[in-house]
This record gives sequence, C-alpha cells and structure tokens, in this order.
Amino acid sequence: MSTFPKTWSLDVVNEYIKQESQQKTPEVFLETHIPIQKIRAETLVGYANDFISDEELLEYILSNSAPSSHENKIYMLKGEVGSGKSHLCQWLEYRINGRGGEKAPGAENHVAIHISRNNTRISGILDKLYEHLDEDREPLDDVVTLDPEDLADFIIAGLRTFDAKKFSDFDLKKFLEDNSNKSDLRGVLTANIREYQDAVVQESKEQRIDLLTKKEFKKLCFNVFGDASYAEDVYSAVRNAIHSRLQKNIGIEDFRGELLEIANKYQENGVRPVLICEDVTTFNFLKDDFMDTIFQLGDGGEELTSGFDVVLGYTTGWESENADDALTAGGLSHMIQRADGYLRLTNDDGEAYFLEEGAMPVQLVENYLQVINERSDIETDVDVGAFEDLYPFNKRFVMRAYKHLEEDGKIQQTPRLLLYHVIGDCLRSDVPPHEQIDGNTYIRDFATPISSEGLSYEAQRLVKWYGQVSPEDDKLVVVPRTYFETFDVGIPDSATVTDDEVQFSVLYPTPQWTVHDSELKPVSLDPPEDPPEDPPEDPPEDPPEDPPEDPPEDPPEDPPEPPEQPKSGNGERIAQFQSWYGGGGDFPSANRLREGVQTALNRFHDPTRLANENSTAEKAAGFYYATGSDVPVEIRGADAKKNIGITVTHKPEGHAGYERMLLNMMRYGLDEEFPEETNFEAIRAWTDDKVVGLRKQMRDDIEACLPGMTIEEFIVLARFLLFNSAQGVDEITRELLFSDPDEFSTPDHSPFKWDQSTFDLSKSLIEGFNNMSMRRTDIAQLSRGYFLLKKNVVDDERLAPAIRAVSNDLDGYLDAAAQISASDLPDGYRVGTTRSGATVRAETLMTSVSEYANEMQKLEVSFDSGVIKKDIDTVRPLYSMDHTPADLKNMYDRLCDSIGPTELNLKERWEKVGEMLEERPGSLKLNEFGQTLRTFDDIDPDNGLEVMTLMHQYNESRATQKAWTVYETLDEMLTAIEQIDGADKNEFNSLVRESSEFTTFQTKRSSVMNTLGGI
Repeated sequence: MSTFPKTWSLDVVNEYIKQESQQKTPEVFLETHIPIQKIRAETLVGYANDFISDEELLEYILSNSAPSSHENKIYMLKGEVGSGKSHLCQWLEYRINGRGGEKAPGAENHVAIHISRNNTRISGILDKLYEHLDEDREPLDDVVTLDPEDLADFIIAGLRTFDAKKFSDFDLKKFLEDNSNKSDLRGVLTANIREYQDAVVQESKEQRIDLLTKKEFKKLCFNVFGDASYAEDVYSAVRNAIHSRLQKNIGIEDFRGELLEIANKYQENGVRPVLICEDVTTFNFLKDDFMDTIFQLGDGGEELTSGFDVVLGYTTGWESENADDALTAGGLSHMIQRADGYLRLTNDDGEAYFLEEGAMPVQLVENYLQVINERSDIETDVDVGAFEDLYPFNKRFVMRAYKHLEEDGKIQQTPRLLLYHVIGDCLRSDVPPHEQIDGNTYIRDFATPISSEGLSYEAQRLVKWYGQVSPEDDKLVVVPRTYFETFDVGIPDSATVTDDEVQFSVLYPTPQWTVHDSELKPVSLDPPEDPPEDPPEDPPEDPPEDPPEDPPEDPPEDPPEPPEQPKSGNGERIAQFQSWYGGGGDFPSANRLREGVQTALNRFHDPTRLANENSTAEKAAGFYYATGSDVPVEIRGADAKKNIGITVTHKPEGHAGYERMLLNMMRYGLDEEFPEETNFEAIRAWTDDKVVGLRKQMRDDIEACLPGMTIEEFIVLARFLLFNSAQGVDEITRELLFSDPDEFSTPDHSPFKWDQSTFDLSKSLIEGFNNMSMRRTDIAQLSRGYFLLKKNVVDDERLAPAIRAVSNDLDGYLDAAAQISASDLPDGYRVGTTRSGATVRAETLMTSVSEYANEMQKLEVSFDSGVIKKDIDTVRPLYSMDHTPADLKNMYDRLCDSIGPTELNLKERWEKVGEMLEERPGSLKLNEFGQTLRTFDDIDPDNGLEVMTLMHQYNESRATQKAWTVYETLDEMLTAIEQIDGADKNEFNSLVRESSEFTTFQTKRSSVMNTLGGI
C-alpha cells in the first residue's frame, strides 16, 4: 500500500463535500458554487430548444409574474439524481431570499419556499409552506402512531360514505367489499400502512407512503371484476380519494384549499411565493392535491386561484412511469402544455449538460480543492504544480473518473457522483486516490493501455489514472516521475526512465482511457453576455494584395499510425480482461475471450478429435469430446473447473507475448476479426501445446475404460470380433481392417443366419452380435481414422504393433474386452467423422464390444462338439476314399431296387439325391469331402473365437458339399430297409458285402437290430 502527504483537513473536506446541497451552510454552498451554464429549455418563451444559464432562469422567474398575480407559473425541471437539480434549487432559494449574500435583482417582492427532497415529513412540508408567514398551525397526528387496521377501516368507511357517488362509471362499493378468499382493498391498505410504519421505525426517518399502487389496483380489479384493465383510467381518482381520507384522519381537512389560502396570505403581505420543489414525490400522499392545485384542476364549477411560481423537480424515471397518473385529469402532455417552462438538466445519456463541455468537470473539482486547501491551511513540500494544481489528482484523473461514472449499471455523469462518491471518497481515505478508487462501485472499469507484466499493483493503478499518451510517440504512455516519488511507488524495471518522466509501451488500444486535449479546454464561467448590436455596414474595402509566395516547404512526414482501436462499447470488456489477466478472479466478459480462443484452436486444429492427427483419409472417424457447440474452454478463475477442455490461465505459460496473444484473441471475440498485428505463429505454437494436452487427457479418459489395451488395440480387436462373428475370420489382416464397411456382409451359412445350422445359439449371443453389427460402420471408420494416412497409405508404425499385440494374445485381449466398463466415461465422448456429426456415444460402442466379448466367453464354455461328431459318425462308416460318383450311384440304385418289393415308398429327398447323382455327379467333390471329414475328426477349440470360426467352417461345409446329403441319404435308406420285414435279404447282403466297409456296417446293423429287438 502506498503512502502520500495530505494538503487538506478531513474536517474541511466533510464540511464542503456533502451528499445534499442543503446540508451545507449558505456561505459554504455559495463559496463552492459553479454557475450552471447549460440548462436545456425544451419550452420557455424566448428560449425554446436553447440553453439558458442559472442566472437567466432566475431572472426569467422573477420577471415573469407580479406579486399580485393569481396565476400559477410552473417550471418543470427534469434531471437525473445527482445532476445538480438539488444544487440549482438550493441556489435559487439562497439568491431569492438573500441567504449567504444579497437578494438577487428583482427578488425584492419574492420569497422562496424550498421543499428539499429529503423533507418528506408531512408536518415538515407544512412548516415550510408557512415558514415566511406569521402563522401557527395545529399539529398533525403521526401515521406511525395509528393502528393500521383501524386506519384502513376509517379510509374504507369514508370512501363508502362520501365518495361512492363520485364514480359514475366505476362500481366503488363493489371495489370496497371484503374478500375472504382473495386480496381486497382493506388488506392492501393495512399491509402498506404497516410496511410504512416499520420502515420509519427501522430507518429512523420519514418514508414515502403509497397506499395503493397501480399494480395493486389492477390486481384488485381482476379479483373483483375479473378484468385487470377494468376502469384503468380512474386509478388516479381512486388513489386521490384514498389519500384524501388519510389526510383527514391526520388532521388535514382540505389541503388544496389550504394551498390557496397560503398563496393569498403571501399576496396580502405583498410578496410572490416561489415554491421550489426538488422532487415532486416529496409531497408524499399530499402529492395528488398539490399537483391538481398548481396545475389549476377543478371540477369545472369552481374558480381556482392561487398565485405560486413553482419550480417542480423530478427524474426521468418518474416522468416515464408516474407522470401520466399524477393528475386526476390529464397526463404528462397536459402538464407540459400548462407549464411555462419545460427544462432539462441532463441529456438522454444521463450526463449533466453543464458538465459535458470541455474541462468543466475539472473546473468543478478544482474549485472545491482550491477552497478546501485554503481553509485547511496545511503546509507540505508537495509539488502541487506537477499535479496541475489538482493534487492529489490531475486533470486526466478527474476526466477519466467523470467519463466512467455510473449508478445501477447505467452511465450517470453527474456532479454528486463525481464530488461525493469519487473526489470526497478519495480525500477521506488514507491511501492514494489511484488505489482508493479501485473497486469504487460508482466507476465503470476501463483498461490501462500498458501490460501488467512486471508491474506492481500500485504501479498499474498509478499509470491507469495519471498517465497520458506521449505527445512525441503515441506508442508510449508517460507519467511524471514525481508522481512515483510523491506516492512512494517503485518504478518498474520494465519502464524507461528519463529525468522527468517514466515511459511504458502501449499494449492495449483503449480509447476509453484516452483524454484528448479538447476535453481539457477550460470553459468560461462568466455569465453569457448579450449579443452585441450589429455594427453599421462599412463600405467594402479593396481586397488586400496577394502576399508574396513563400517557397514550398517539404511535406511533413506521415504521422505514426495509432494502435488499432476496438469498436465502440468494448472498453469496459477490455478492462475486465486486463483486470482478470492481472490477478484472475471475476471476468464478466469471459465468453468473448473464449470465442477468440475457440476460433484460434479451430483455425489450426480439429481440437476435440482424437485420431491419427496426420490422417487425411476419407470416411475416417475419431473419438470426439463433443459437449456443447464448440471446443470446451475454461477461463481459469472466471469459470467453474471443467473435467476436460482447454484451460486458459491468467498467468504466463512460457509463450512469448502471452498477454498480447490473449488480448488479440479477446479482441476477436469482441470484433469478430483478429487485429492486423496478431502473431499467428505464436498462436499456432500455443494452440499446438493446448491441443496436445487435451488429446492426452482424452486418451487417458478413454483408455481408463479399456483394461490392458490401447485405443489402437481396441479398434483392431473390435474389427476382428466383428468379422470373426460375421464371417468366421480367424486371422487379423490389413485387408480386414480397411475393408469398406458398406460392403460388409454375413454369408448365408452364418450360424446367426442359416436356418439349417447345426448349432443352437443363445438369444443373448444373437443380441450381442446384432448390437455390435450396428456399430460396424463406426468401427470401420475408426480403423481408417487411426491407421490410414491417406487413401491406400497405411500408418504402419501405428498399425503393426497393434495387430501384433492382439494376434499374439487373443485370449488375453478377449478377457480384457469382457471387462471393459465405460459407464463412468463422460457423455461428451462421441464417435464420428466430424465433430458435428459425432452422435454415437463412445460408451455405447465400447459397451457393445464388451458385451459381445462376454458372450464369446460363455460360448467357449457352452459349446458342445458332439453335434459335429454325431454327423461325422453317421457318414464315416459309409465313406471310402476310393468311392467315385458312379459307385455312389450304383449303391443308390441297388438300394432303390431292394426297397422296390417292400411297402416302403421312396422319399422325395431320396429321389432328389438320385437326380443329383444322375445329372450332377461332378458336384460331389469326394476328395474334398474326405479332407473335410478328416478336419472335423479331431476338434478342440481353445476359445469362443475358435468356436465361432469352427461353426462357420462346419456350416459352410454342410451348405456347399453335397456329399453330406448323399451319404446321409444312403445311411437313411439302409436303416429303413433294416426296419422292414420281407426285404430281399440276399440282395441286401450282396450289396453290403460288396462294400469295403462291410464289417463296420455289419457291426452297425447288428447294433441297430439289437436295439430294435429290445424295444
């Protein structure tokens, strides 16, 4: 924390800088008064749509009415809170009444009655109205002491008795009825009175009371009449009637009449009352009668006369929300037409007109500081001149503070905010202004044009508030060296130091920080003079002779181009970035930096894609982290910590020009384009590192679900499982991995498809195969995405180790696949060829492979090779390697001859075998069939994969080798003959004996006969 010498007394500061003008003595007030030279006269005779000064307004009011006039003269004065409205009203009072000095010229027959905005007590308002009259008034009852329910009863009874007939088009009696089920008027009045009383007690001061708001009126109309918009136009009259009942209860019988009587008494004394009301809402529940009286509203049958000059102050908010309900008849437009003047102190942006020109804010502060320092009379050795006679501020400090004043999130450039909440706050503090103002809720933050790297907090703030662009080089910011010495702030090593100043390089384009020389031009505080009369026309003079031509000068060099400026409205966001970069923490505009970072990442990478980063192959998929519409980016300190994403920190990460690089990405988020000076090589290097880190995290997350294997090995295994189940493939090849998924097919003899298959597969195995098959395109495209560099170019360094590892330990990888658990994998992990097209959840793909691997393990246990051995045992006794198709045809014919004398008919399938032996004997391929029998003689698969291959091979043999059907038909025919009495035994025996397998067959026959005999 810095220290600094003070040239002022705290007591003097508190005496001169106060929240409200009336809190000062007249002498103090007038001593620091600066003329308000610009008051916009929207309507005022002689000044329409022009500016007038405070003196001109005073003169106009005093000269526009005589004391004997019974006509009210109204001057509506609109201005934001703190715009100088109270100050102007206070000044008018002092000038008219001569407090703190002499009366203003023309004010001899006028008296000012000043109702300040803080004087909300009804008794206090009445006291003010009688202040200049030698009259005593009966004291009023205090609403705070009354019982809310009794007071509500009194109001409703009075309305029902005295006011019901006044509303011809509004059913007031029904409106007043109690309602036990819904809110009613009695309940609303009671609640509002009690709320008012509680507020007075808690705040220890008078509060404004509104017994019935327009919102409450509409709600009651809905409850009573079923229509919220019912009789909206009578709201003001109903509210006025309620307030009149309240007035009578506290002792005010006829406030309108009393106002007329007060005006008459002032006139009797020969003076014209000038009623100065800072804020119309000050009159509380007397406001309705007050407004109707000054705007001369009656029932048409009475003649209203009073005789006030009225300065009626109010805010923009009151005008837009309440003005149309302020009168019992007519709204804002009626008031403006009726008023003699419609005046404004602030423009549409909330800035006081009299401060918007030149260095007026500086002159305002300078005036206060000069008086405060003179009254304090403290000797120091501070070089006040170095601070432009504004110590402890300088001109640019004041202008920067003024330009960034705000209240409730809205720019509000008013004297009160500047003097009390900034200047006064700094003077009352024990730390220097550049530190005290940091975090001031009345200052909208803005950026400093220099980098914060290497600067202490104190140095950053000192440059921010006191620095200026160097007149010689607009790429430098300079601060007088004496400022660092006065505030005991160390000069940073990164700065350039001369005899008189400390220089810093410009990094941030900050037009909001810059204070132009035109903004520091003094404004004359003298009252405007009457324009001089036109001088008499003189005869035209002879034109002067042409001056001799000077030799042409060398053209001036082009001035250096200023740094590129951000678009309007972005200064606050740049300031937020700078604040975040300097220390982390809150960063309301973090989304703009995020947009720039995302754009930079997408410019050089497909950041959330995990695949072969060198692949350009078509139909190549990868794993994506596809949560949200773009790359997940966490702005450290501003965002909640993300489980996965690119993290942007506010601390340097080893990249040259890190702050400038982030700033340029922030400016892209603001302007939708990178600044011209952007170093894309630096951004590329930074994004490279970030994407590498993100992809490593993605790989770690995914492989955490794949026990004992890499993503590449998982893809190889998944592709092999798919082809093993669909086609019986038993070897992992490159062709298998890169085959077109659109050409994937399951042969007709597949165990999952063939209705004549020998094998009975479980329902869960079939479902597992179907689920994994649905992911065949995803698996194929992942294979291309990880192992293909481009069409027909394989990344062998990545592929070969994966194939080798899986091929060498199929059992181990199948066991590992069965243990895959992806339930904890974030839902954002998807599979696809593009981020937007990545819709398949990685968990779904991995789970389908895992579930099928589990079924493969079950298949290994449940598979029974006996079904194959049974078929072999049926055919083997009849088969001979010496058989020819002719031999089989001869056997078939002789069996048919043997069956002929019997009652046994040839079966249709037997006849088809005969036709095949007759017409297509070459299709038998008996040598291949013999090899098949030898293949299946000794089967002992080691795992489910080998079982699946065996089933495919066996089904393929059964589907393609006709010899199976021939031998099984011959066996069936022989068996049928054995079972029929009367068959030609000699022929049968001859047939059998001629067979080379006679002995074996005889054994079989004996067995069959024995079995039959035992039945």
